Amino acid sequence: MFRTIIEEAQALANKCCPLPDKYRQLQESTNSQDRQLSRRLEGFAYLYMIIWTFFQILVFVCLLVAFYSSTNNYFMRDYDTCYATDVLTRANNDLPLKECANKACLFHNYTVFSGSIWGMNDDRPRDPRDGAKSMVFEYDQQWWCCNYDATSTECRSKLPYGAACGAIMWVAGFSAVCAMLMTQVTLQGFYSFCSRRSALWTVISVIGGIFLRLTIFVTLFYFFFGFMFAFIFFWIPMLLCDNPYAFQWWKFGYLYVYYFFENFAWIISNGFTKWDGNMDFDTMIATHSSLAMMIDFLFALVYIALSKIKDHKGQPYCHLTFFKL
Repeated sequence: MFRTIIEEAQALANKCCPLPDKYRQLQESTNSQDRQLSRRLEGFAYLYMIIWTFFQILVFVCLLVAFYSSTNNYFMRDYDTCYATDVLTRANNDLPLKECANKACLFHNYTVFSGSIWGMNDDRPRDPRDGAKSMVFEYDQQWWCCNYDATSTECRSKLPYGAACGAIMWVAGFSAVCAMLMTQVTLQGFYSFCSRRSALWTVISVIGGIFLRLTIFVTLFYFFFGFMFAFIFFWIPMLLCDNPYAFQWWKFGYLYVYYFFENFAWIISNGFTKWDGNMDFDTMIATHSSLAMMIDFLFALVYIALSKIKDHKGQPYCHLTFFKL
């Protein structure tokens, strides 16, 4: 069924934008020189597309590694912070609370877990831990942080980030790289299709490729992520991970789209990508979307020049129409 859909789509594409006469003549010819020319054009087209894809994936992987290594990585936080300003007292008198005689603060986003069996939809963390200079305790059915630091009002709780949370991190990264690789390969097919008319149309198609990349990447990211979740028992580490930030790695796909349009709006208003000095998630997405667009435009422009180069018989060396998915 899927094969039939692809074949019908190809037939429709050929009707809307027929293959160049040279391509059809070389494909149907039995002449040895024509077959040699066809192989040469295919070889150069595939080589150029491979180099194009390599640079795109190299940029994405380098930025992803920088994001993973950044101290501003939202998904790898192992602490939560509140500011201790309240003095809790015992019931019916003004004496300090026995559990915490120092100033304390409430974690508003924490829910006291009362179940005996963990579930996927549980509010995390289920079991917050004490920080280096703080103690997390339960008071009035809520989680509070007792500050032991005499020099600061900042009170930190420790969040677990063990093997289960690490598995989510690596699977999200693997899904992102695979999705971006397949996305770029699909885009190469789109650029090859648009090059049927002329090399200039390859440059124009890059504009459509910007938004096509978003759609394909999100779809493939959740395909890979969902496949591992369902068939490689990846739901087990997601169930065991008790870090609310690590658990949100699954949002990588649609947050990529969100931050892309946020950065796009910023460029329209201010004329350039904002750089705040930190490799956080929005900076990574803004940087990648900008560089990916620049690389596509650069290779499309270089292709215009390459398409003009011909041998002594007047035959071209490079024509992207000969690239086939």
